[in-house]
Amino acid sequence: MNKLRILALIAAFAVQLLYGLTFTFAKDVMANGYVKPFGFIALRVGGAALLFWIVNFFTPKEKIETKDYVKFFVAAIFGLVVNMLFFFKGLELTTPIHASVIMITSPIIVLILSSFYLNEKITKLKILGVIFGFTGAAILTIYGKSPNPGDNVSLGNIMVFINAISYSIYIVLIKQLTDKYHPFTFIKWLFLFGFFMVLPFGYSDLTMVDTSTLHLTYGFL
Repeated sequence: MNKLRILALIAAFAVQLLYGLTFTFAKDVMANGYVKPFGFIALRVGGAALLFWIVNFFTPKEKIETKDYVKFFVAAIFGLVVNMLFFFKGLELTTPIHASVIMITSPIIVLILSSFYLNEKITKLKILGVIFGFTGAAILTIYGKSPNPGDNVSLGNIMVFINAISYSIYIVLIKQLTDKYHPFTFIKWLFLFGFFMVLPFGYSDLTMVDTSTLHLTYGFL
């Protein structure tokens, strides 16, 4: 195994670790009423857009083909708007464990979509994995429960599953864009479009945030 592959695997593990922590922290923030789901998304996407456009000043500049702006816009719909709004609203209603398990279906959906859109081959072993993955997610969605009486696990699980489908479509759609443009070029436009699309949903939630109630719950933050 070469050094670049090892670094890639370490980076992928770090991303998944941080992504996993998001389930628990975001659920806690929303459960305590600090920030509602859509307001959370507006802050997340807006902060990321600002960060990437600042970093843009120190990265190579690329010219975007006019037709590709439409692709960035569509990618933002599936990768940020539908994906994040449904995920965080679903997470508010279900549990972090349920949400994380359902998100396992994303690679499965990507596999299916790639076979049609990118003509990737599906083997028997992959088909078996798809069956097991969807079966587990379906059982959890239907029969999952939460100790929190305010949760609506079934609805929350369905919304997280819609998020998984949207994210999978996004992964397939961006293949050509990520091959064509530098990652920072792609990300800065993706989040810029995404911010203006999620802001109408999150603005009302943001106006209700009481900053005086915010505090650092976790000692290591």
